[in-house]
Amino acid sequence: MGCVLEFSATFDEPLRLSETSATHVYRIVQESLTNVIRHSRATDVTISLETVSGELHLRVDDNGRGFEQPAPDSPEAWD
Repeated sequence: MGCVLEFSATFDEPLRLSETSATHVYRIVQESLTNVIRHSRATDVTISLETVSGELHLRVDDNGRGFEQPAPDSPEAWD
């Protein structure tokens, strides 16, 4: 089964990251895609990078199956 990937990058100003920070971003995206493939059964994934007020924002969305989260006030939420 394949997966279609869409990527977008929007930078208000030039992006300046240290080598360490760039590696962290790379690894976060890598792990996100690994989780999509292993767990979500998604067929579409969108990755977006943008700068907002000097901060880097990374977003990974997919159309895969999710998981149920317990209500914040339930005992399971604190496990």
